[in-house]
Amino acid sequence: MIRVVVIEDQALVRNAIVALLNLDPFIEVVGEASDGQSALTLLTEVRADLLLSDIEMPNMNGFDFAERVKSDERWKKMPIIALSSHTAPKDFERGRE
Repeated sequence: MIRVVVIEDQALVRNAIVALLNLDPFIEVVGEASDGQSALTLLTEVRADLLLSDIEMPNMNGFDFAERVKSDERWKKMPIIALSSHTAPKDFERGRE
């Protein structure tokens, strides 16, 4: 079972992502957050294997969130899949970093 946290500020999009993930019997959505700051708090409360994160969010965007996750020993090896409508090469490169 893969335990996933979904981080997306738009409730409609977040609900759609969760609904799609719930169709897979090998995925368990263990938490949802609307911004990076809330997601950091959530990570201290649940055990996740994968983070699915939007880039454009209030309070703490996806880039800053990823930097915080990767700088913490507890989560530094956790994979993060970034979701974005940004297509600029600089955004793609920053996401890869």
